[in-house]
This record gives sequence, C-alpha cells and structure tokens, in this order.
Amino acid sequence: MDQRRAGLVVAVCLLPIGFPLAAQAVGTLSLGASLIELDGFLSSGAVVFAPALQFDTPRLAFVGQGSWTVFESGNGVLQANATAGWLSGSRGWWRLELSGSAGASKYASEPGSGHLLAGARLHVFRSRAGGWIGLAAGQSVGESALGVPVELTMAGWHVRQQWTLVGTATATRFGGDHYLDLVGAVRWAGRGVEVEGRFGARPWTRLQGLAGTAGTGGYGEVTALVPLSPRLALSIGGGNHLADPVRRVLGARYLSAGIRLRAFGPEARSVLRENSTAIMRRLAPADAGATRLEIVASGQFHAVKVSAPGASSVELMGDFTDWSVVALTQVTPGVWTVDLPMMPGIYRVNVRIDGGPWIVPAGTRLERTEFGAVGVVVVSGLTH
Repeated sequence: MDQRRAGLVVAVCLLPIGFPLAAQAVGTLSLGASLIELDGFLSSGAVVFAPALQFDTPRLAFVGQGSWTVFESGNGVLQANATAGWLSGSRGWWRLELSGSAGASKYASEPGSGHLLAGARLHVFRSRAGGWIGLAAGQSVGESALGVPVELTMAGWHVRQQWTLVGTATATRFGGDHYLDLVGAVRWAGRGVEVEGRFGARPWTRLQGLAGTAGTGGYGEVTALVPLSPRLALSIGGGNHLADPVRRVLGARYLSAGIRLRAFGPEARSVLRENSTAIMRRLAPADAGATRLEIVASGQFHAVKVSAPGASSVELMGDFTDWSVVALTQVTPGVWTVDLPMMPGIYRVNVRIDGGPWIVPAGTRLERTEFGAVGVVVVSGLTH
C-alpha cells in the first residue's frame, strides 16, 4: 500500500508543474509491460507506470522522471530522477554549463538508495558540431558509504537534419574503485517517429570496494517512439546496460512495450541521457536567416508560408495554435505552407526545421522573453 501511495505522489507532483508553462513544458504518462532480468536475479515480467516532465528554454533544461515497477512476485520498485542544466550566455565559440542530477529508489521493504551530483561543463561548438569536457561530484547513498563519486567526461557531437550523433568517454572514481565507460548514441527523428540507440563498453575497471558490481563488458539499448494520434504514441525498446554504482542502478537485460500519453505541452521529443540533445540544439541553432515566414490573409483562413531551402520537414507553433505543433506541407521546392484560421491581431510564433531547434524566422520581429526568443508577426484583415 505504501508503494501505491508513493507512485500516486510521483504522478501528482510531476504533472501540474507544466500547465502554466505549456509552451515550454511537456508532460507525459507511460504505461507498459516489460520482461526484465536484473543482475543476480531471475527474469521476471513487470508492469511499469512512468510519469515524466520535460522543460526546455534556450538557457535552461530540466527532465524529471518517476517510475513504479511491479514484478510478478508482487514486489515493486519506486524510482524518481531529475536532471537539470543551465547554460551561460553566448561566448562566441564556447559556453559554460552548470548541471545537477538527483535520484532515489526503493525496492519492496529494502532500505532506499539515491544519489546527488553537481558539476560543470565547458562546451565548444561550431554551427552543427562540437563537444564538451565536464567534471561532476557528489554523494551516493545506500547500504554502505563508499566515498565521494567523481566523474570526468569528454564528449563530441554532430547534428545534421534528422540525425544526432553523440560520443562520450566517462572516467569514474568511487571510493577505491575506478572504471571507464565509452558510449556512442544516435538519434533519428522523422515525421513524428523517433528512434534512439545507445551502444557502449566498459573496457577497464579497477575494483576494490564495489566487489565487482562495475564489471567490464559491452551493452546496447534501442528505443522507438511511434505516434498513434496527436497525443498518443507506441513506445518499444530493449537491450542491456551495465551496473552504475554511483546511481545505485543494477545491470539488467530487458524488453518493453507500452503506450505514452502526452498529457500537456507541445509535441514531446525524447532526450538522450544527460540532456545532451537539448543542450546541442541550443548550442547549434539553425540558419534562421535562410528561413522566412509570411502570412497571407484570405478571408477567415490565412496561408502561413515558410521558405526553407533544403528542408525535409517544417513545423511551427504559436499562440494562434495554442502552442501546439503544426506540420507544414511542401508546395514547391523550399516553400512550405499550411492554412489556419486566424483573426486580425498580433501573434507570436516559432519555426522548426528538420526536427531541430525552434527558431525565429525572418519576416518576424525578434522578441526575447524569459522563456527564450519568439517571432512577433502582425496579421491584418486585408485579403491579397
């Protein structure tokens, strides 16, 4: 009963946060079934209930996730994790990021465990590629105190149209133990469909205090998100991952399938671990100068036209769409359009090219708000 109450608390706490900030926040609820084999345990079927909240602005990114997993035995695991990153203002080719993460978990009647990490990263970047070096330290809480965890990370990334590629190398010291993780991640986002894969190896360990829990080996995970309706999507995934002693996560092999409901906010895009995708998209803005928006009045409906040479998909959202994402249709090479009902007035709008960052297109007036930049456009009642 205590776990059921805790699961409801996680859901209730996460969901209301985003409603006042629907343009920047996305809330989702996932319900699925999994076949899980944790290290040291037999494989077991499980039902998973997972609420999540994602908030993203040009300077700040936050992801909060909770999950309640009930195994065939009737025992359950309650988990909650939160990650946040704040980027400094533009410094040309580099920016500083301050980040933090916290998590907690509890299995059945066993003692709970958790972690708290804080760190900083120095990002270097060009138009669509870059990298970072970062250092994080904090505290891990469990059955025994093993010292202060310290993580040193180096990474590189590249964004091209629907593709995002990330490679990271993380050296960890935890108590008397040291280990190295090498990870490559790839993300593809098409027309609503999104596929992510993570493949890595832990080629080296030196263990003294963790009794082999950070063993060497390879691992890989693939997940896919397929839209069924504007608010409902099918989520499928599988793979394996090694133990993470710092975050008190056991190694596991799993297969899962479920339904994800977008409770509020614009179209949800999943994020690679540690907000990598969100950070890269703020660092590598699209070429807004080559993207131009025009609104042509025609009675009650208006034709919204976007010129985006070389684009394979164009989307927009604004206060005239209640900040819901609307896809445009290509009518001639480089010209995209959609007809929308609009009354004369002043509107705010952003455009997204090939699933990239939201940008302010030419043809609008730039306005900076506490949630980032938007374009302001005036719609007259005259027909053309």
